[in-house]
Amino acid sequence: MPEPENTIEPQKIAADNTEPRQETPSQEASAHKEHSMDIHPIHGPVRTLREFFVHLLIITLGILIALSLEGLLEWQHHRLLVREARENLAAEIQRNKKTLAEDMANLRKSETQLNEIISTVQKLESDSTFKVNQLSFSSGFGSLASTSWNTANRSGAIGYMAYDEVEKYTEVYDQQQNVLTVEFQSLPSFTQLTGLLITVLPKDRKHMSESGLEELERLANRALILVRTLENSAQELETDYGKIR
Repeated sequence: MPEPENTIEPQKIAADNTEPRQETPSQEASAHKEHSMDIHPIHGPVRTLREFFVHLLIITLGILIALSLEGLLEWQHHRLLVREARENLAAEIQRNKKTLAEDMANLRKSETQLNEIISTVQKLESDSTFKVNQLSFSSGFGSLASTSWNTANRSGAIGYMAYDEVEKYTEVYDQQQNVLTVEFQSLPSFTQLTGLLITVLPKDRKHMSESGLEELERLANRALILVRTLENSAQELETDYGKIR
């Protein structure tokens, strides 16, 4: 008799030979992480209208508190910014006041020199024997700074100051710029006058031409007008400086 076939179902063998599935540590950690990220409401779902408004009130209060704290910090920052700007501006204006006082003293000296030059030229034009004394002209100006003002504008500190305060600072630095502009425009005339004093007024009257004397008088008068304009502008600036406390 034929021997019975030893039939074994393939699926059963595969099932018996399959090893139990082992999860890797990374898979276990991922599964644990996914489980830990599962967030549930603390008080459970909102079931009534009253609970909804309570939650809404809590959220609203939290937002308002956060915004208030942020606003407080920003206000404090702006306050410190303005205080630092005021201190820098006060120090800069004090330095400029000292420089301006020296400039005004030099302008008064320049005006005296110019009056003497004009008087001398007029006497030489009418009297060729008039003896010329040593004449000189000098004009020196210090630097009026505006660094703190420019910095305050760039940093935005000016925007947090009171309008009246900003108006005073603006008047000061605008007038200061006017003084600097007149000084800059005056330099060519002052330089030309200084050169003519050397070439037109030698000790020997024979070497003094009429045209040279007329040109010297013209330049001296022009320089005198510029000096007086500078003096007026400097006096206005000095008044504006006095408004800053």
